[in-house]
Order: sequence, then C-alpha cells, then structure tokens
Amino acid sequence: MIDINVCGTFIATQAALKHMNDCGRIINIGSCVGERIMMPGLVPYSATKGAIKMFTQGLSREAGSRGITVNNHPAGSNRHRSESCSGRLGSTAKGKHSAQSLQAR
Repeated sequence: MIDINVCGTFIATQAALKHMNDCGRIINIGSCVGERIMMPGLVPYSATKGAIKMFTQGLSREAGSRGITVNNHPAGSNRHRSESCSGRLGSTAKGKHSAQSLQAR
C-alpha cells in the first residue's frame, strides 16, 4: 500500500514536474479517510492517504513559485474537501474546486 499510494505518487509527480510548464496543475487522489480512521482495519490505508495530504501541502509550496497549483481530491467524491466527510454536499460550479486547493501564495 505504501509503494502504490505514497511512492507511486511521489515518483509520478517527480517525473511530471520535469516536463510540466509553468502554471500547470497536479491533482493527487486523496481520501477523507486520510484525515481520520473511519473503520477498524483501515489504519494502513488511512496512513498512506494522510501522507498524500501532507505531500500535497508541501509540494504546493515548492511548486507555487512556478505557478503550479497542487490539489488533493477525495476519491469518489464531488464534494468540497471540507465537507467530504460530513455528508453535506458541496458545489463544483462556477470555479469552486471539488478538491483541496493548496496553491502557494
């Protein structure tokens, strides 16, 4: 699980950044389970998705100087990140992100 969810994301992102123009976009696949463990037995999965969340936040600060936006999208959800685990629907219309927008300022 670590090889696929964490190492795979890191290696693919590293390769993409070498070829990405300024003002590009990276969207990582996260999960609200990465913020809290929802069921017994999900500890390893939760840990890897938590790692992706932190990787996304760190990368956004590094890539922001190139104008690259980095987002963490909760898989299987069109809900806004802050509402993705609460059951309330968010909006993706009119420029609102369905992902956690982490563009560095």
